[in-house]
Amino acid sequence: MPHDAPPETSGHLIKSFIVVVTCYLLFMMALAVVCGLLFPDAFRALGQDKEVCEDLFTNHAAELFPRGRFLPIVIIMMLLSFAIGCLVIKLAPFSQMSHAVFLVLIVGVTFFQMVFKIVPEIQWLFIVLSAACPICLMIGARWSVPLSGANQDVDSSYPDNDVRTNNQ
Repeated sequence: MPHDAPPETSGHLIKSFIVVVTCYLLFMMALAVVCGLLFPDAFRALGQDKEVCEDLFTNHAAELFPRGRFLPIVIIMMLLSFAIGCLVIKLAPFSQMSHAVFLVLIVGVTFFQMVFKIVPEIQWLFIVLSAACPICLMIGARWSVPLSGANQDVDSSYPDNDVRTNNQ
């Protein structure tokens, strides 16, 4: 059953930890790949010397991060968040929504922290992502959670299950 309490073995807790960490790392790698594809100049600037990199990010940040690419990043990250929300549910050994909620909290705190540490030109991007990605993670997780009574057989001998009995 998907909502059973965890067994007392440490193997289930280790698997649970690995599932959340794996999904978080997939999410962060997806963010790095998407931003790397849409902001290639900023990633090239990171490979420069420290002084050159600081100068580029301080004085030329508007050229490194064109605002026209913010919307595609938000849309792609929302879709990836939905997919990772589905994945965490499929991989969780027990109490699936708890895993999803924990992943949402970690992602939300990460984005919230990035808002204060990031270059001012892209702060709004991370403010939007800090709201949109956790919501899409939860929507994806909720969408893929099996309904608790969907696979149970209906006892036809019980009077409430028979429509004719209720109308009499």
